[in-house]
Amino acid sequence: VYPCARASGPMIIDGVLDEPSWQRAPLVTGFAFYNQPELVDVQTFLRVIYDASCLYLGVTCEEPLMGKLTPVTHARDAHDVFQGETIEVFVDPAHDHGKYYQFAVNAAASVYDSIRMDTTWNADVRAKVHLGPDGWVLEFATPWKDLGVRPQPGAVLGFNVCRDRYLGQAREWTNWSQTNANFHDPERFAHLLLSAT
Repeated sequence: VYPCARASGPMIIDGVLDEPSWQRAPLVTGFAFYNQPELVDVQTFLRVIYDASCLYLGVTCEEPLMGKLTPVTHARDAHDVFQGETIEVFVDPAHDHGKYYQFAVNAAASVYDSIRMDTTWNADVRAKVHLGPDGWVLEFATPWKDLGVRPQPGAVLGFNVCRDRYLGQAREWTNWSQTNANFHDPERFAHLLLSAT
């Protein structure tokens, strides 16, 4: 369960998690290989907040091999976005394991979004990436209206964050909430609880 705090002020999506609201959001980690219990050595850190208009994610990716990271820009909804350093976000607004949304943003801030695997759907996503010496950060916002949600305190959404890492000796696919066959596993999404404060 992730207790999602409400933002205390305006959010600027610039890839730098310096708005005061981010300090209200619990920082979580513990990413594991999908379908395996073992935590990965190169970790990912996650914060989530919301306001009346958007759901916001701040994802920090440890990366000891930043010298090898070469961000590549892709067209909107291009499957090539999954062939490199990418964060995948899943949101199941009704938490009924049926209609869920997938977002993917790579280290060049290229965006892929879909309903399940149908890419004809697009949201008014805002995403920025900041590259640092020891990792990279994704700051991401998606409007509630595109998800068909009116954010009410106490609401529970299905939710997961996954990472595709290609820089090591072997490719790593990791997730925060443990999935089974692949990341498209809404029955195993975590619970995102919208807090009143």
